[in-house]
Amino acid sequence: MWDAFVSHAGEDKDEFVEPLAKELENYGLNVWYDDFELSVGDSIPDEIQRGLHNSDYGVVILSEAFFEKSWTQEELDSLIQRDVTEMDKVILPVCYDITPQDVLSHHKLLGKRYLISGDSMSVSEIAQELYQEILENRTKPLTDDGLEEFDPETLDYLAEIIGDIKQGTEIKKFFERLNFEIDWDDAKEGSIHEWIATFPVEAKEKGIDLESARKSTILENLKELNNEDPSNIISIVEKLAHPRHYIENDKDRAQVVENLNIILKWEDLRIVDQGEVKKLT
Repeated sequence: MWDAFVSHAGEDKDEFVEPLAKELENYGLNVWYDDFELSVGDSIPDEIQRGLHNSDYGVVILSEAFFEKSWTQEELDSLIQRDVTEMDKVILPVCYDITPQDVLSHHKLLGKRYLISGDSMSVSEIAQELYQEILENRTKPLTDDGLEEFDPETLDYLAEIIGDIKQGTEIKKFFERLNFEIDWDDAKEGSIHEWIATFPVEAKEKGIDLESARKSTILENLKELNNEDPSNIISIVEKLAHPRHYIENDKDRAQVVENLNIILKWEDLRIVDQGEVKKLT
């Protein structure tokens, strides 16, 4: 369910861990980080175990505070168990305000590994190295000859995402950038809204509302584009996920990328750096 579980001590959260977790999500990774995942009423031990067992990697932020906590040791033990029994490497250790020699004195197994140093690298540089290890090596460039038509259910969810992000004339302009005409704009939305307001009973009986009408029109056009050439759908996804559409709004982009990646997983695809779509290996 997640690309990486972030194990850390609370003392390191504000200065280092949270900025790193956000940077990893900006790269398009799906990260289990307590502040991202836990909600009021959740069983913390249960949710942590779910994250530990359903993440491909464990990004372990090693510090003096980390080695002082019993629960961080329990998380580390769980990840080590996976690291020993699974074929692939699981633990990705990062030093924060601690030297590799100090790590060796606390934990002989981790001390003998290659450790990313938080003292000699910026958060952005660390995120880039982790990203390359976690995802880039498990994807390959997408080629048109290996691209099949998208499943109708994938298109249905994609239409819903587009309809949530863009409305009215924004939708028309978005498709025009793909050299594709779509019969949808502010006037169209206004006429539907007016019809629903004037004849609410009839609209309710026919199951018509503005959001579903918008989504239906988008979906019809996505199906047509998909039939013409599935690479059209790739172009749409990459435009939706590219950072330039979310200037100074990384949180919104991270949510859009996460939602897109959920549906793209059905197609063995993944959004990576700068919104590029690649094939999962």
